[in-house]
Amino acid sequence: MAAVAPGVVVLHPDPTLAAITGEAERLLADIADYSSSSPRLPAAVYAAASSLQSIDHGTARPDASQTLRVRTKSRGWLLVHGTSLHGTADDQIAVIIEPAHPGSNAPLILSSLGLTARESEIAVLVLRGTSTKAIAAQLHLSAYTVKDHLKSIFDKTGVRSRRDLVAQILTGV
Repeated sequence: MAAVAPGVVVLHPDPTLAAITGEAERLLADIADYSSSSPRLPAAVYAAASSLQSIDHGTARPDASQTLRVRTKSRGWLLVHGTSLHGTADDQIAVIIEPAHPGSNAPLILSSLGLTARESEIAVLVLRGTSTKAIAAQLHLSAYTVKDHLKSIFDKTGVRSRRDLVAQILTGV
């Protein structure tokens, strides 16, 4: 699959559309609440811009995120980031849209599966291709304990093997 370049949407502070790249239009077309024939952009674009404005105006914590993850119609994920464009006439906002790397979604997916902290830690090591023996050594556990955690992880995620677990987490299915 070819790499997809990020798309950019530029908004005025009010937040009306100032400009949009062709790549942004292609990426946004894969979001359920967007139609290129509508004057409205997807809610995620406005949410990223609003979050950024709240931080800039001091009504949100400075460390609050202005990045959202959005599920696409094709069952992938997009990252939507807001950033200020300083030096423009009316302090416009750039919203960058890009496909999320499958591995970057792993913490989100793991947290949604109801895994314990230890199970999530082991699942991440499985994603990295770490063997049971190496997981046991790294976490100061016995191999039997690691295998028990893996059984629990498989039960909670509905998979039957490490390969299936990796596939489920990386595809977000």
